[in-house]
Amino acid sequence: GGHVSTVPGMPTILLHTTGRRSGRDRTSPLFYVPAGDGVAVVDTNYGREPRPGWSHNLAADPDAAFTLAGVRRDARARTAGGEERTRLWSDLVDLYPPYEDYAAGLRRSPRVWVLDPV
Repeated sequence: GGHVSTVPGMPTILLHTTGRRSGRDRTSPLFYVPAGDGVAVVDTNYGREPRPGWSHNLAADPDAAFTLAGVRRDARARTAGGEERTRLWSDLVDLYPPYEDYAAGLRRSPRVWVLDPV
């Protein structure tokens, strides 16, 4: 029922995770690209270390949810690998070119997460 403002015109989801330490519900607005029936997001954290909390939360508990266009869907998160990761990374960079700059400044490889609806 609220309003989320990120960058006008950018496709944004609300990612719902469970805090790995607190056990509390956490919500993060993220840019996304379609990935099959679900969505893909990336944990660049604006080019900063460490990974964002939501990524640690998904690694600890892949059962999550996302809200897209006002509809909440339960999902299971997984990291993309191989050709799928290459394709989704390219789609994410096409959507938001600063991701490439963020990744260049990291000592780690950004995780591309796929949220598959369940």
